[in-house]
Amino acid sequence: MAHFITAPTIRFEHAALSAPIELEHLPDAGPEVMDADGTFARLWPTALVLSNWLCEHPEVVAGKRVVELGSGTGVVGLVCAALGAASVTLTDMPDALELIRRNAALSRQKGAVTVAPCTWGDADHLADLLRGGGGFDIVLCCEVVYQQSADVLTALAATQRALALPGAKVLLAYEFRCAIVEDLAYFDAATELFGDSTSHALTGSATAFMHNHIDDGGDDRWLYVYAVPAAAAM
Repeated sequence: MAHFITAPTIRFEHAALSAPIELEHLPDAGPEVMDADGTFARLWPTALVLSNWLCEHPEVVAGKRVVELGSGTGVVGLVCAALGAASVTLTDMPDALELIRRNAALSRQKGAVTVAPCTWGDADHLADLLRGGGGFDIVLCCEVVYQQSADVLTALAATQRALALPGAKVLLAYEFRCAIVEDLAYFDAATELFGDSTSHALTGSATAFMHNHIDDGGDDRWLYVYAVPAAAAM
């Protein structure tokens, strides 16, 4: 689906939030942005739909230690903080962190929000994230699986596993596009590590944020939830 969220500033509101989430993004970002591919700097519709789903199910993150991988603009993790997560760590590649820090400052969340680098499979990044806390109750990903190599997708699943506490949940929001064959490498790796997932249709709409366009991706968006066994050793 084409990217039609063209306003450079976004205000996400929901009755479950005590205040709206304000954030910036770069809707025209391309490969020249921070030496990355530019996709991290754009706000994608699935992030808004997942944020709305979390607002309708705040118990998923309330009181939990949350880490988000591939945070992009940071909107989903910032919504988790506003919903009462005990702590939220927003991560992405090092070149992507400036935008996340800017949006974390704009959001003015009272909860503990930190920003840290996490290149999937990077042992030093993982060690830094695990230092002190020992892992996370919720490992969250939104729109991070799309046309990467099998090695990258396998590293994503391994990173999720490394960061998840026993009894944790791994949440992945995914929009079906033309790359499902390539993307299967992630789902195969995740199933091997966690077992079968449960799935929830993300049927909300981001049309309100799209200038003169209709959000037509509602039938293609799903949230996959993997459960880490409580007795599993880290």
